[in-house]
Parts: sequence; C-alpha cells; structure tokens
Amino acid sequence: MLRKLRLLVLGSLFVLLALIVLSLTSVRERVSGLEGGNPTGPIWFVTGIEYDLLQLELALNDYTLGRSGPEDVNRRFDILWSRLVVIQKGETADKLDQYQVDRAVLGRLFTVLQANDSLIVNLPQQIVPNSDVRRFLDEITSYNSDLRNLSLDVLQASSRLSKTRREDLSAISTQNSILTGLVVAAFVVLGALQILETAQTKRALKEKERLLQDATAANVAKSQFISVMNHELRTPLTSIRGAVTLLNAGAAGTFPEKAKKLLDMVQKNSEQLSLLIEDILEIENLTAGRIDLRTEVVDLAALIAGEMSNFQAYAKASDITVTLTSQDGIAPVKVDTKRMRQVLSNLVHNAVKFSKPGSTVGVDLTQTDGGVVIAVSDTGIGIPDDTLPKIFDSFYQVDSSDSRNKGGTGLGLSIVKNLIQAMNGTVSVTSHLGRGTTFYVVLPAASGVALTSDVQAAE
Repeated sequence: MLRKLRLLVLGSLFVLLALIVLSLTSVRERVSGLEGGNPTGPIWFVTGIEYDLLQLELALNDYTLGRSGPEDVNRRFDILWSRLVVIQKGETADKLDQYQVDRAVLGRLFTVLQANDSLIVNLPQQIVPNSDVRRFLDEITSYNSDLRNLSLDVLQASSRLSKTRREDLSAISTQNSILTGLVVAAFVVLGALQILETAQTKRALKEKERLLQDATAANVAKSQFISVMNHELRTPLTSIRGAVTLLNAGAAGTFPEKAKKLLDMVQKNSEQLSLLIEDILEIENLTAGRIDLRTEVVDLAALIAGEMSNFQAYAKASDITVTLTSQDGIAPVKVDTKRMRQVLSNLVHNAVKFSKPGSTVGVDLTQTDGGVVIAVSDTGIGIPDDTLPKIFDSFYQVDSSDSRNKGGTGLGLSIVKNLIQAMNGTVSVTSHLGRGTTFYVVLPAASGVALTSDVQAAE
C-alpha cells in the first residue's frame, strides 16, 4: 500500500515538474521577445538612423565651411544609405509593420539619398557647387522631426508589447509559485512515506538481496541472449530476408501496390534488425577481447579508393557527394583489411547520415610524424561540446531531434574505436554545431615493410 501511494505521489511530482518546465519554457519565449535592450531591434535601428542623419548633416556643414574634406561626407552618406537599406527589409521591417507605425519617412529619405548620390560622388572632384551641397543639407535636415516622431512611435509600440509580455510573465510567475508549493508538499509526503518504509528494515534487506540476485540473473540473461541471438535469431532472420527479397523480385508473381509497400517495409526492417544483431555481437566480442584480427601490410590509399564507389552509391541516395583527397607517397600500414573497410564504412555512412542534401563528405588521407591520418569530414549538424567525450560510448546517441530522426543503435562509433585501438591506432573527433564534424583515425606507418595485401596502389 505504501509503495503504491509513493508511486502515486511520485507520478504527481513528475507531472508538476513537467508543468514547471513547460512554464519556464514559456517564460523563456516571452523574455526573448522583450526588445528593450536589443541592439539589433527596431528601436535601435530607428534611433541609429537619426544619429547617422545628424552625423551626415554635421559632415556636410563642415565641408561647406571648409573644415573637412569630402571623405567624411562620403563615409557618413554610405553609412546612412546602408542603414536605410537594412531597416526597410527583412526582420526589422516586419517588426515595424507589426508595430503598425508609418515608416513612409524612411522611404522618402532614401529617395532623397538616391537623388543626390551623384552629388556626393562628385565631391572629391570638387565640381559640385557649394549651393547644391547646402540645398541637399537643408533637404535632409527637414527629416529630423519626422524621424523623431517615428522613433517615439516605435518606442511606444515596443513599450506596449513589453508591457503585455511582462503581464504574461507575472501570471506565469504566480503559476510557478503555486506549482512550487505543490512540489514542496509532494516532497514532504514522500519524506513521510520514506520514514514509514524505514521501519520495515527486514523487508528492505530482503529486497536488496533480491535485487542483487536479479542483477546477477540479468547478466547471465544477457550472455544467454547474445548466444541465442547468434545461433537462433540470425538463421530465421536470414530466411525471412531471403524470402522477402524473392517476393520483391517477383518469384511468386506480381503483387498489388499495397502488398509491395508492406513487403518493402518487411525487407527494410529485417535488414535493420540484422544490422542491429551484427553490431551487438560485434561490440560484445570487442569488449570481451574475443576479436580475431588478420593484419597485413596494405596500401591504405588504394584500399580507400577501392571503397569509394560503395560510398558514393550510398551517399547518392541522400543527394550527397563523397570525395577522396590523398597525399602522394603515403606509407603502408598494418591493418586487418576487412575490419578497416568496416571502420571506413561506419565513418562515411555516419557523416552522410548527418549531412544536408547537396553537401559534400570529404575523405582525406595524409601522413604526419604521428602516422597515417584518415580524416572523414562533413558539414552537417555538428556535435555539442558536452557530448564529445561520450560519442564513442556504446549505445550513446547525441540527444537532439536531428539525431533521433536519423535513427541508429549508437554502436557504430564504439565499434570503430575498439577496432582502431586493436590495430594500434587512435581515433578522435572535432565538431562545431551547425558547421560539421571531422573524425580522425591515426594508424602507425609500416615504412620499409613490403606489401602483403592484394590491395595495391594503382600505378
């Protein structure tokens, strides 16, 4: 009874915490909309135009009085021109429209600048009459009052919007206070239930002993599961894949369109299940040290070049290009050829999976004092800095909507790391969010050793 009650309270606590999180998210959205101090908001742009117009007036006045040259006038003219271009389009213009203010004065001022562009351009040649300069000065000075009124209108509109958001924040704050009080009450109830449960010491000890036994049984069950998966699952799964492949190939005649879609779904999911089983078996063998490497000295440049057709065929389905750049005179390396192909495939497929259509995945092969370096780079979504140390852990996936949508088991990079370490190499990664990721594989050079693999460099 106490256990059920505690679970009920815990469930209520999680619901309350979820409501608080949603409320805080709402607060964040509203705070982001407060533009009072935003140096790129409409208020700053409008007041910036006032300032730039005043600077242009001062520069023109100094020029007519002979206190400065045409360079300052040209610079101030260009600054005001650029500011007017920016404020009349894009997000700033949309915000001014949202404020429902009349920004026609900006268009008129821009028209004046366009009409006098040649006048300003000709200033350095000193072929512009001083009277024309003063006429232009008087013309733009007349806009000071209209710009001031526009600034006041924008400020008032922004204040109204900020007031509405502050009222929303106040209401959310009150809601959060109530939710926090409920959370505290839930914790108090949990504490009381815990005190009652501690009185049942003997039962708790038995529960711990049972949990220990369960953990031991789970470990045994895992080993048994791996064994069953190896001997009992792969065989029927292979049969299923073969049968579905034959059906899709028309061995049993034609099927309706709906049936074909179902067969395609079965084939796709059986292939994914097969890959999952292989990855789990692979990582189990690697972590248990049951890996059988057949190393030989190979030409890594030729090996990678031989795999490029497979990489390009895979990437083409996602509208992505895979390129190879190889330094001349790369020393041979001592690796397991099959395992090396597996490493390359995992890295390239991973790069393609998280790249945008139309982009390029690069495979670069170089040699440094530290050995032969393979760099697989993409321009995809990138990896957050706080998750980089965990990226090679088994079953780990970056917790983001993009990576979740891409699927996967989280075993590929762990397999890559274990295989490269087994071949006396190292693997590392650098990444920048929104700009892409690069994986580096460094293998010791086998200089002075004859090639023993049938993978040779093309002459």
